[in-house]
Amino acid sequence: KRYKKLIYTFLAVFLFLNVFYFLHGLFVHYAREYSSEWQYTYKEVVLYLEKEKANYDHVYFTDKLGRPYVFFLTYGKIFPKEFRNSSNISREALGFVHVNALGKYEFLSDVSGSIKNSGNNLFVDIPQNVPDGANIIKTFYLLDTTPSLVVYSFE
Repeated sequence: KRYKKLIYTFLAVFLFLNVFYFLHGLFVHYAREYSSEWQYTYKEVVLYLEKEKANYDHVYFTDKLGRPYVFFLTYGKIFPKEFRNSSNISREALGFVHVNALGKYEFLSDVSGSIKNSGNNLFVDIPQNVPDGANIIKTFYLLDTTPSLVVYSFE
């Protein structure tokens, strides 16, 4: 009977410490360490670009971090009818859909390939793909201060 009480006490303390460890990791460390997995900077980038897009002919946006058009639909408050009228969509044989463009935005795997005809255009890419000679306008950072996306032009 004495060992039973000792085992229950040990299990209760272990459970409490385990729950505390989990909650500490979730609320203190998780957001900062894994903000890239949740595409943390997209909201800030989209809101910035929505204000700036009138000043540019095109905005070339990388799709290296996922499918950015979803964030433009959400944070840019684009209605379904507007999406259908202003998007360029391609479909694969297996049914996958790729949104290649949405209004002034073009979503590309290789943003730097669009630079030769840069003109009055804005580019958004991951930091390691920003070419030499680019005029960096703004850098967006994850919660752990790692650069995530860079907005640049050649003007």
